[in-house]
Amino acid sequence: MSRAEIAKDLDCRVLGPLQLMVGQQKLKVPAGKNGVLLAILLVRVGELVSTEEVIDRLWGDDLPQRPKSALQTRITRVRHALDRGRPGLGQVVRSESGGYEFAVDPSQVDLIRFRQLAQRLPARCAVEESERLRQALDLVHGRILADVRGPALEADIIPGLEEELLLARERRCELEISLGRHRELVSELRGLVGRYTFRERFWLQLMTCLYRSDRQTEALEAYCEIDRRLRQEVGVDPCEELRTLHARILRNTAVQVA
Repeated sequence: MSRAEIAKDLDCRVLGPLQLMVGQQKLKVPAGKNGVLLAILLVRVGELVSTEEVIDRLWGDDLPQRPKSALQTRITRVRHALDRGRPGLGQVVRSESGGYEFAVDPSQVDLIRFRQLAQRLPARCAVEESERLRQALDLVHGRILADVRGPALEADIIPGLEEELLLARERRCELEISLGRHRELVSELRGLVGRYTFRERFWLQLMTCLYRSDRQTEALEAYCEIDRRLRQEVGVDPCEELRTLHARILRNTAVQVA
């Protein structure tokens, strides 16, 4: 049986705890550095990740005595873990001269499906793009790689993926605002500013939705809150866009979000 046939119903999830599913069966994910190794390959699915890069991301400056040999041992352990879930599944961890690849159809990894759904569409397709972004964000099932921890993941890979998710959330809110769905967004945006306190774009969107829902006082109160938090906790003023929006609301003028 070919590698593709063995892995045809494999579903890999990194947008939350690391999970591998075969149909309805959840496979046991390798722990420790073996789990980190699997995560490194999954977020680069379909690519050959060089041996040097994998070693650097696994160990950084704290290299084992024979790093290439140590890496090969961990690759073998990851393959065995996959084989225990389904005989032969370890074949998806493919080695070539110079690197390793998690060799499945990229669409079998939730991160790739997310990116496909989150692609920008022409301006006339705002309704469709907003719905696609909603579907993309529905793929997120917790903190990215919540149960896998390593210096390289936390310093580089996870922050980059989290930024992708936040940009998608911002974009969906912008589209919803452009479609006039101000009242429906207020509750969601209050949750977002509570979770991402210093993400000023969410505050901008919240103020806009409140103002356009005839809740001018609450919009001004939102500005006062982020202004106070930024000054007291970060030592900076609100960004120019927030200050301009605040001034427009005070003048009771029409508000537009770019």
